[in-house]
Amino acid sequence: MDLPARLGVDPDSVAKTGYVYAGDTYIEDNPDDARGKYYLLIERTDWISNDLEELEVILWAMAAMTYIHFDPAFYEQAEDGGPLISGEMLDTYIVAICTAFKMPVDGDLFAALFSGDNQEVPIDRAFRMIVDAIELQRARPWPTLLI
Repeated sequence: MDLPARLGVDPDSVAKTGYVYAGDTYIEDNPDDARGKYYLLIERTDWISNDLEELEVILWAMAAMTYIHFDPAFYEQAEDGGPLISGEMLDTYIVAICTAFKMPVDGDLFAALFSGDNQEVPIDRAFRMIVDAIELQRARPWPTLLI
């Protein structure tokens, strides 16, 4: 697909061809880069891959994470008016964020994080807890046995 024409943007700002999703999100063809045939840029993070499906998973995960985070239909309102997330939406949010960060979902870890008083949490706090857990998983040099 002709990306500049489809998106109505300057031809020098995007690749000439690629794949458009949900109106204005896209994955560019990247034929001249030895690292991969496809290119995805979201905010300040980019991915290059030969696997279009891999980039599509990241694209949709980022979209789901964003929609859940910013659409009040996805969460409850606390007494002070702040957004709370819990239950199935929290599970979906965890999966979306882990997928976007290319990390497996550690069900035991997140079950422990979001138990007790943390079963229903402000969405900003949930996001920070999930990202911190992902960063800790990445920093862990080898698996550890917790007794």
